[in-house]
Amino acid sequence: MNWLSIILLASTFYLIPNTGMGQHYRLPNEEIVYSFRSGKNKKLVIAKDSSDAYLVYRFGTLQKVEMEFPERNHQSWSKFRYSFWLRPGGKMNEGMDINFLQFTLDSVKYVVYDCYYEADNTPYVGIKIINLRTGREKKIEGKVKTRKGSLIDFRYNDQIEKSDELFE
Repeated sequence: MNWLSIILLASTFYLIPNTGMGQHYRLPNEEIVYSFRSGKNKKLVIAKDSSDAYLVYRFGTLQKVEMEFPERNHQSWSKFRYSFWLRPGGKMNEGMDINFLQFTLDSVKYVVYDCYYEADNTPYVGIKIINLRTGREKKIEGKVKTRKGSLIDFRYNDQIEKSDELFE
């Protein structure tokens, strides 16, 4: 085998994973902050650049990213708001830990939620989509068992604006 054949063969193996195999929900320079799959097996990923340069939301089928927000730049952190409510005390006090990451695009508010209510000992994950013009809401429920990561770390991250708005 000559050098040209080796180079062509190596190039083929390098390019195969990057073509025809679906889009990537995490780029090589990113860390997944939070992710889950929906009931219709779509995937949500909140990722950040490993040096905290940007934060990004991605959603779609396993083969195709259908929505990515915003552009990957240092101003992306300012496009998101984080809010939470924590009430300890167990079942007797209806303890809860509810977390929301929201952004608005074209008069539509997207709210990623991760909630736990001790009263029924049940976690809930998903996306609430609110049309700000009509007030209509849609929920995409996530599969809790597919959840990876946490929104809780945003409580301690100064790059993201905090909000008092709760969505449950």
